[in-house]
Amino acid sequence: MMSRVRPVSPKEREQIIEALKTGESQNAVAKRFKRSPGTINNIAREAGLVYTAPENANEARRSYAREGRIRLIEKALNHAETILEDGQVTAKTLYTWSMALAVLLDKRRQEDEDGGRRRGSISARVEALREGEGDVGAAEG
Repeated sequence: MMSRVRPVSPKEREQIIEALKTGESQNAVAKRFKRSPGTINNIAREAGLVYTAPENANEARRSYAREGRIRLIEKALNHAETILEDGQVTAKTLYTWSMALAVLLDKRRQEDEDGGRRRGSISARVEALREGEGDVGAAEG
């Protein structure tokens, strides 16, 4: 079986290091040079470049997640108000639905605090709701 590994030429290694020194992310460099992120990380380490996620990027992710949860809560509260006013649902069903939403939001918060290391079905559902693909009223059933 032939190996799919393509050795990194000295010229390419220099170009990769230069790109990293200019501030380009390891993932962006990996895509541009059609190399794995692990290869780029190894080259960076060998060149003495130490990478951690920039604090402002981490804060931006936390802020986006927080804003997303707030938007989802607002959407749910508006929907709850509408269905209560229209008499579409009983208070008991609304209570059950709101408790389920609270659990989902808490689970999403925990996933966000995990640093995005895992993307479970709850994250996918929340993303679908954000994009308007989900039916908020489906939980009434």
